[in-house]
Amino acid sequence: MNKFIEKIYECQQKNKSLLCVGLDPNMDKINALGVDLSTWLKNIVDAVANKVCAFKPQIAHFSAMSAEQELLDIISYIHNNHPDVPVILDAKRGDIGTTAQKYAQEAFDKYKADAVTVNPYLGHDSLQPFLDYADKGIIALCKTSNAGSNEFQNLILENGLSLFQQVAQNAATKWNKNNNVYWWLVQLILKNWQKFEQ
Repeated sequence: MNKFIEKIYECQQKNKSLLCVGLDPNMDKINALGVDLSTWLKNIVDAVANKVCAFKPQIAHFSAMSAEQELLDIISYIHNNHPDVPVILDAKRGDIGTTAQKYAQEAFDKYKADAVTVNPYLGHDSLQPFLDYADKGIIALCKTSNAGSNEFQNLILENGLSLFQQVAQNAATKWNKNNNVYWWLVQLILKNWQKFEQ
């Protein structure tokens, strides 16, 4: 089994949780608490580490305020102090050629994330550099929560599937040669989407 898949599954069982906590710092709110970013991040992580199945730092929230070092530090802190809890880098990267390779290196070599969110709407080749990291997890966004996602993701294809369902199916089968696409999410999307729409 893929290392990330195994790690998140074991964390789900251990903590009896499907909760993934996003780390999306807002410095206006953090400053109002009278703490610095690193302290705030560590306090959040330590407070909930035994109640979650993953942490998900959002890369844009860090890079927009030139806090890449703090992002590196909190991922390292999680790995060192809560090694059973996987880190999903929320990057939603998707590009072509060498740019996709650099994004994969950023997520896995630089930040040492256990998994990364990716945008599959540029096609399989834009994800291949991520998929090549066989021991890492790939979470392909298929159906997003913003209202505007319905403009394209809900389009019905000739085979009767909506576009987002086709993307999920491709991620689970055609693209999953290293078994590093997070199957639980893909199965949820393919089999249970109607429950979430109700």
